[in-house]
Amino acid sequence: MQWAEFLNQLCGQWQSTRDRYHVTQNQWQAPIKEESIYTCPETLVADKVWRISITKGTESSTESIWIAYQPNEFYFFDQRKRYGLAKYVPNERTLNFYWKKSHDQYLKESWHLASNHLCFSSSRVFLHGKLVWISFLWGYKKAHKKA
Repeated sequence: MQWAEFLNQLCGQWQSTRDRYHVTQNQWQAPIKEESIYTCPETLVADKVWRISITKGTESSTESIWIAYQPNEFYFFDQRKRYGLAKYVPNERTLNFYWKKSHDQYLKESWHLASNHLCFSSSRVFLHGKLVWISFLWGYKKAHKKA
């Protein structure tokens, strides 16, 4: 499966719970429960550039642009001025994101699509090269109601 197919399988409404652990404070933070809606990727340039919108809860949608530059690797940008690199591992159905949060802080996030209706992610934030916090998310795609 190519990474564009992976993005297509993320389309829909997801319910998720994220557990967070603050490494330097040695304690768990309150979990975050949220609903997210991912639009199907809109092709802007065939096999090269896509746009996706993500809505979380009552927040307005965040549009992101995905630009392929090598097989299973691409750059991504969103309207909050975040940008980074992502790499897709086809045989693991995993998408790894890497981006800087500030000049001395960066984040690595791995999304694993276990099935079309179940996903898992882990995130790690590093400050000055040291792990600061880690989080784990389980997500379930909500079934569409039949009319």
